[in-house]
Amino acid sequence: MVNHRQLRNKENKSELIVVATLVEKLPNLANLTRTCEVFGVDQLVINNKNIMNDDTFKHITVTAHKWMPMIEVVESNLV
Repeated sequence: MVNHRQLRNKENKSELIVVATLVEKLPNLANLTRTCEVFGVDQLVINNKNIMNDDTFKHITVTAHKWMPMIEVVESNLV
């Protein structure tokens, strides 16, 4: 069985990394996660990976938080 989401992600994957460490508002970060997933962004950098457990975040991202690779880089570690 072909997983169309995985197939789409392989076709649209880019080498673009979006750094959103300074984005503080939950709805903005959730919508950015959805946008990154749709455009096949390689990674999304966020300030705190615990946000992925927030019910509001999950509700807004629909399922994008499951498919979008995210890494945590706190503001003090930004170069």
